[in-house]
Amino acid sequence: MAKGARIFVRYLAVLAALVLVVAAIFGGNESDGHYTLVSNIKRTDGLTPKSRVLLSGVDVGYIEGMTLRADYTVDVEIKVKDGVKIPSDSATAIYSESLMGGKYLAILPGGSEEYMGDGAHFDYSQNSIDIMNLISIGADALKKDGK
Repeated sequence: MAKGARIFVRYLAVLAALVLVVAAIFGGNESDGHYTLVSNIKRTDGLTPKSRVLLSGVDVGYIEGMTLRADYTVDVEIKVKDGVKIPSDSATAIYSESLMGGKYLAILPGGSEEYMGDGAHFDYSQNSIDIMNLISIGADALKKDGK
């Protein structure tokens, strides 16, 4: 092979590698194996980005992010694994993993035969429950009963 042809092939190989790198950075797998749902919640205490999302106790995704709205509610962006079908009348709720543990978002499945698609919003949600506040209220009630 002539010297000019070898140089041309090398430049072609470098160009192909650059195209692959650019494609990987800007045009990679858009869905990342997940689709997005949104739940509007009044209190998200303890819920954080990357918190787990469970459906019937099975890990089906994670929290991508949270955005505070003008009405002081929070839009929670949920990433759900592709192939997991969520009935359109489902709800979300925030639960504690343990008394002192972190929080996770549970999807409470509805009975609809229609399913949520990418970008859909949950119509119903249950706020985070402040366990320490509940304990304090219970302790106060016990003190009053003990008088």
